[in-house]
This record gives sequence, C-alpha cells and structure tokens, in this order.
Amino acid sequence: MIVSASRRTDIPACYPRWFSCRINEGYVLVRNTYRYHELVRVPLDRDNVDAFVFWTKNPLPFFPYLPTLDGYPYYFHFTLTSYGNDIEKNVPSKNNVLIPAFERLSRMIGPNRMIWRYDPIFFSGKYTLNYHKKYFSMLAERLSGFTKTCVVSFLDMYPSIGKAMDEAGYEASSAICEEELLRHIVDTGRNTGISIRLCCEKAHENIPGLERSRCIDKTLIENLSGRFLDVGRDRNQRSGCNCVESIDIGSYGTCSNGCIYCYANSKRRPLCTTDFDPLSPILCSSIEDDDVIVEREFKSCRSEDASLFRSFKEP
Repeated sequence: MIVSASRRTDIPACYPRWFSCRINEGYVLVRNTYRYHELVRVPLDRDNVDAFVFWTKNPLPFFPYLPTLDGYPYYFHFTLTSYGNDIEKNVPSKNNVLIPAFERLSRMIGPNRMIWRYDPIFFSGKYTLNYHKKYFSMLAERLSGFTKTCVVSFLDMYPSIGKAMDEAGYEASSAICEEELLRHIVDTGRNTGISIRLCCEKAHENIPGLERSRCIDKTLIENLSGRFLDVGRDRNQRSGCNCVESIDIGSYGTCSNGCIYCYANSKRRPLCTTDFDPLSPILCSSIEDDDVIVEREFKSCRSEDASLFRSFKEP
C-alpha cells in the first residue's frame, strides 16, 4: 500500500503533528468524499505501508517530525512556482524561505527523494511567457544538485476556480505558446541536470526531452524500498495520469496555503486549519454518532520473491 499525504491538502505544512500522532497510533481514519459518515480505517504500520508520498509547498513545519518516518520509504513532491502572494496567498517567500527549505531538506534526505513541481502553469498579463521563462531558469539554477526531477503541467480550468482565475487576469494559452515554454524548460533542465516530466499533457508529449510523469512512482519506490511492487495503474485518477494505486489520507477544504488555482479548496467550506485536535484519528474532524467505520483490506504490495531484492544507494 502506497500512502499519498496528500493531494487534498498540505499535511507537511499544516498538520505535521497530526501526522506524527497517526504514525504513532498506527492507523488513520479517512472520510469517504461522497458519503460523509463512511470512514475507512487505513493502517500506517511499516508492514503494510510500502511508501509515503508527500505533497507540500512548505516542509519546514515537518522537519522536527522527520524521525517519525525512520524505516519507511518516502519522498516529497515540493511545489515551488514563480507566483507571488496574489496567487499563492499564504505561501512564504520563495527566495528567503522556500528555496533554502528545499535545499535543506535535500541535504537531509537526498535529491532523489525531492521532486520539484513547477505547476500549475498559467498565463496572465503579469505571468507571461517571458516571465515563466525567466523565473523557471532562475529556480532551476538555484535547485540544481538538490533535485533530479521537475514535474510541469498547465492549469486545468475547473469551474470552481473560474471566478478567482478571471479576477487574477487568467488568459487562455495557445498550444504554440505552451510548446515554446516547454522547450525552454527542457533546455534549462538539460543545462542544470534536472529531468523534466510532463503531467497529464497529451498534446505536448512528443516534445523531445520530455518524459511522462509518474507522480506516484512505482520505480522510485522500488528503488527506495529495495523491493519490486505488485501494483497497477491508479484508474481513479484523471485521463493521462501515469500514477500507480495509492490511498490518500488527506481531507478536502483543509489547506491554509490559499492558492487561488487549487481544486481541493474551491467551493468547499474549510473544515478547519487552526483549531483542530491533533490527536483525532480523522484530519480536521472527529468521530460522530452517525459515523460507520468500514474495514477494507490494505496490505503491502511488496513482492515475496526474494530474488527481486535490490539495494538502493543515493548518488
């Protein structure tokens, strides 16, 4: 079982203590997105968890809790864009806080565990093609040696974010404009030693030097764990997604980063971001009288064939 923590919210930035408590307790309860009172019990012990995949814009609050992960394979998706606080309202300074945090975390866990995300990309009167070219290059130069991989994608205009994006001056981009930027990103990656992966963008997959992204990456997890995994593609994700199956332990409407392009908070009443019980088995919630805990089978996907074992060494 691969645990995603989380596509729905920024657990490392907002809820590190809660996560640590869940590891210590050995399980988490996750509400069903469509059936509120249905809770699924997910084990978090080392025998069942093949890896944790973290998604964050700011890992600094999580640093004191990293020892909790001893014995688990894991890696981070670290989103670091060139947008200001007009777009990512509560995200700290990139130059003064987040780039140094990226570098520090990379030194702690190794560049192979650090996936840089420059996404979602969109254009406006302020965030132009040349703007993205300039600031992607600057970020790549700063992060060179601290990551091996960068994932890029363009904004999906969900109806729920339309008003906020219109207010931000969002401009629909042409395929030609997108391709020009992607070719620049690939060239920059080549010059800085960073492999560029494209997430769910079929229209541009033929650009030389672009790889298809695998955000929940079976091969990387196998290398980190030293075991091959018997796990298939996640059919619950959107078309073009190359991820393998995982279970997400986050909750919608709980991220305090305030990014206006985020599908996970839009049109949802925030459950809680500050006043919450870190000891609760459910993120930003508690067990209610009408709740029913559903037992599902979660187990390791590791192969039992010892001949498949292989060790992983950080470069």
